[in-house]
Amino acid sequence: MRKLAIVGVIAAVVLMMAGQAGATAEIEVISGGQTDLINPATNGTVTMPDGWSVTLSYTANPPGPGFVLDLGTITVSGPTTLITSGAGQNNTLEILLSGTGFTASGTAVFDVSGSSIGNLTVTSEKAYYSTTNSIFAETTQIGSTLGPYSSGFNATTTGTITSSSYSLTEDLLLTATSSGANVTASLDSGLTVTPEPGTLLLVGAGMVGLTVFRGRRKKA
Repeated sequence: MRKLAIVGVIAAVVLMMAGQAGATAEIEVISGGQTDLINPATNGTVTMPDGWSVTLSYTANPPGPGFVLDLGTITVSGPTTLITSGAGQNNTLEILLSGTGFTASGTAVFDVSGSSIGNLTVTSEKAYYSTTNSIFAETTQIGSTLGPYSSGFNATTTGTITSSSYSLTEDLLLTATSSGANVTASLDSGLTVTPEPGTLLLVGAGMVGLTVFRGRRKKA
């Protein structure tokens, strides 16, 4: 029975770690009715047909006790010609980073910072999780909406994720009131999920169990 218990704990830990390792992510940029995807494997720059330009880097689920979805070092410049209404309206830019395959429940912290220059406002920054585990799903908001900001800012909101299988999405909305080189912003946003103490204890127990189990097999 003791061996079966050890094997059960080990199996639970292995499954949790395997699920995290399989997390995938996508980045989407939307403006003027156009949508473009940035390859998460290369990060990089995308220039929209209306002139909006976005350069960014990202991290999704690095190893460690906290599971992270991070949009880092986002640099944005505004459209070539501003259209505020009707067909081709392009005064807003939406940036989304989404990842699937997250498996640990716990406390989620959404942290944003940055600055804008010229006629550009960071209208809102939101974070979501979805038990459908679907890319870009915005089912349940984490904490409250952050923004608007028209100058330097640093803000945080928190929430609790109770599911053991879900996707995460960050949704940033920017609004320009003019065009040209003076419409720029520099941003950073990160979403970290810290597993509940029970989950960490399970991992610890599993590692201890695995060590004991291996030791006994060697002696046998």
